[in-house]
Amino acid sequence: MLRMHRRSHRQGLATLTLVLAAALAFAAPAAAHILNEKSQFADIEFVDARFDIVMLSGAGIIPQAPVFLPDDPLTLKDLAAWAALAHRLGEGGETPDVDALAQAALSQGLVASLDGEATYA
Repeated sequence: MLRMHRRSHRQGLATLTLVLAAALAFAAPAAAHILNEKSQFADIEFVDARFDIVMLSGAGIIPQAPVFLPDDPLTLKDLAAWAALAHRLGEGGETPDVDALAQAALSQGLVASLDGEATYA
C-alpha cells in the first residue's frame, strides 16, 4: 500500500510540475508585451496625453510606430484611420493601410472629409 501511495504522489508531483511549466511558458510572452509611455512611443514621455495615447495604441486604435510625433498637427486622414480602427473597419498594426482605413471611415460617415487638419472648436 505504501508503494502505491508513493507512486501516486510522484505522479501528482509530475503533473503539478507540468502544469506549472506550461503556465510559466504561456505567461512569459504576455509579460514581455507590456506597453507604457516609455516603451510604446519614445517621444511622448512628457506629453500630457501620454496615457491616453498608450491606451488607444494598446486598443489598436492608434497604429504602432516607433514615434508618435505629438507636436505635429493631426490630419483628418489620420483621425479617419483611427476612427476606422476603432470601428473595426480594417487592420491596424505597425504598417496599416491608412488610405484604405481613411476611405472606409469616410464611406461609413465617421468623418466628413479627409482633407486638412483635425481641429475642434
